[in-house]
Amino acid sequence: MKNNIITMTLTLVIIAVVVSVAMSYVNGITKPLIEENDAKKLNDSLATVIEADEFPVLEENESYTIYKAVKGGEDVGFCVKNASSGYGGDITLLTGMDKDLKVTGVELLSHAETAGLGANATKPEFKEQYKGKAENMGVVKNSPGENDIVAISGATITSKAVTKGVNDAIALVKEAGINE
Repeated sequence: MKNNIITMTLTLVIIAVVVSVAMSYVNGITKPLIEENDAKKLNDSLATVIEADEFPVLEENESYTIYKAVKGGEDVGFCVKNASSGYGGDITLLTGMDKDLKVTGVELLSHAETAGLGANATKPEFKEQYKGKAENMGVVKNSPGENDIVAISGATITSKAVTKGVNDAIALVKEAGINE
């Protein structure tokens, strides 16, 4: 009985070691590919929110990243990657803006919003509302003013979270003083 327990324990330890080594090897091979794919996906998203071909990082910390948008060697604006708290958790978004800090595009990079409700924030008809608007945008249910965003029906929390994220992005560029 005692030998049986020792044999089983040693067998499990050997299996665990072999599996750990194999997983480490696979991770070593796939990690650079995953990082390369993530960088390409981010670059594609940056190009979606503002028409530019280069996006050097201007300022970065754990809660946001500010990129300069450069097209043909000329500065055309900024992009900010930040997060805002929505109904289902953090919504990570990317906001593009021209040099006058007017929004050129918004892209949701990740979210956990309710399908069919808050997830509708990824639809073009919602995101297009931000284009051309500047800071201090508000959210309304109907009859929008010049700087208002019409909330997604049944998803006011998500609508407010995305709008807050966009307003925060503009404020981050202003506070950094890099738009002058």
